[in-house]
Amino acid sequence: MPAPTLDAYDPFDPEVIANPFPYYELLQRDAPVFEVEKHGFFVVSRFDDVENVAQNWEEFSTTWGPGPQRVESPVASILQTDPPDHTRLRSIIARAFTPRAVQACDALVREYARERVDAMLELGRADLVDEYAIPIPVVVIAEMLGVPREDRAIFRKWSDDIVGAIAGKVDPRQSQAEFNEYFSAIVEKRRADPQDDVITKLMGSNNKGESLTTKEVLSFCLSLLVAGNETTTGLIGNLFFELAKRPEDWQRLRGDPSLIPSAVEESLRHDAPNQGLFRHTTRDVELHGVTIPASTKVLLLFGAAGRDPEHVPDPDRFDIARSPNRHLAFGAGVHHCLGANIGRLEANIALETAVSRVAELRLVDTEPPYVPVFFIRCPEHFRVDLTPA
Repeated sequence: MPAPTLDAYDPFDPEVIANPFPYYELLQRDAPVFEVEKHGFFVVSRFDDVENVAQNWEEFSTTWGPGPQRVESPVASILQTDPPDHTRLRSIIARAFTPRAVQACDALVREYARERVDAMLELGRADLVDEYAIPIPVVVIAEMLGVPREDRAIFRKWSDDIVGAIAGKVDPRQSQAEFNEYFSAIVEKRRADPQDDVITKLMGSNNKGESLTTKEVLSFCLSLLVAGNETTTGLIGNLFFELAKRPEDWQRLRGDPSLIPSAVEESLRHDAPNQGLFRHTTRDVELHGVTIPASTKVLLLFGAAGRDPEHVPDPDRFDIARSPNRHLAFGAGVHHCLGANIGRLEANIALETAVSRVAELRLVDTEPPYVPVFFIRCPEHFRVDLTPA
């Protein structure tokens, strides 16, 4: 593979998606604010800059959507609003992510993780993405939204199509229409018969008496579908891929399970499942001597921020005991991911369950293909051999 150059950097190039890290190093060293001329947007890559831009919604807005295209949502969406609209939406939606709500997922995840690990052990060899990283978050989000078991397959397809649309690879209109029809029926059922689930909570009001419209409820369910599925799959997939490459770390975790939370955080830093999302400038902004014109898309590279050598010593090394370990895998500021604690819970339980039941995890596929979407970091598939404890 030729040495990376700034001229060759394209976040949509499959080779860059498969291994963006040499380009991140180059960008951080030589061009912390870089214009990708062929696409007409800028990227920022250093930790402090990514964090500051993520927090500065007044100059770097979300209202044109998280992808490279300008997409203005006809419905107020938590992913595409800034304060004060975002503040109203978040105050209502946050009730679905209280510590009590997160803890309620614990038993569900533990039971399902045990079921999946036992099934993989029975086979002896399994595709860890298909058999573990994908189904766990699907089950959790489906449960939160009241989707029955028999509908989970179509639920996942909708999620994949929406992610593909953000990347400009899929026409999402059919999936969006099916999704809206399906969840509109659930909303109506909850109006008539409230349940202890996310949709019922979203239909209530906050302490100011403000509530979500039906379209806003549907918009949030769609956001949760994508964020809750794709990024958590990436977290679990990346975590297990790294550990399968490092049998000594697997044995270290078996001997000291207290390192599991640290291993999860290291995976989030080392291989952020969300490598980056876009904002757009509301006015001309100067950063590192570079002027980013008003109304220009800017890609915040969360994945690069986690590998910033000015912020993290020896950033390319995967260290399950790294401390401190501050990263931007869940974003920053008012748009920090609401579901971060649920994602962490799922990954911690997935690893805890596997470590307690699997004596050895051996990687079969050493160079798997990666999901061909610029902002998702996750192998598409990789097989492992498993030995029961």
